[in-house]
Amino acid sequence: MKKQLWIITSLIVAMTFALFESCQEEDPQKEITDHIEGTWTLTQATAAYKLAYIQDQVRTPLNNRALQSVFGSTTFTFGENGRLSVGGNDACAYQVSEDGKTLTMIISDESLPINNIMLVNDILELTDTRMELSLSANEVVSIIVKEVLDLDLSTIPLDATVSLVFTR
Repeated sequence: MKKQLWIITSLIVAMTFALFESCQEEDPQKEITDHIEGTWTLTQATAAYKLAYIQDQVRTPLNNRALQSVFGSTTFTFGENGRLSVGGNDACAYQVSEDGKTLTMIISDESLPINNIMLVNDILELTDTRMELSLSANEVVSIIVKEVLDLDLSTIPLDATVSLVFTR
């Protein structure tokens, strides 16, 4: 009888614990941020663009040498402190959206013509070994050209995206 009571009590405790765990809200922002933190190698960058009525999208993959020249390094470290460093050099701040679907890089440098450039990347894939981010280049180019050259590119029918693939 004592053995049966012990088994029943154990089952009740286990079920209560399981119910408590399943009712806790998940925090997608924290979960994704924790998964992103660490050092990644940029293994592929691709630009896709379409101008005016040209329907074909041209993909331009960048090789390792080109990646090195564009970014200065292919080693990206997403720190616990919300800072992104490239090749060991502090590059910008980053944050993950509350829903865990976007990663925003915030470039703040008073020596730049534009301060607080926000690059909003969609998180297309995130596994233990691979992360793919997609960025609309239209917004970035438009902001920079508007601020630096005082030209509005919103009337030009340009569609451009950049895909960054990281591995570890």
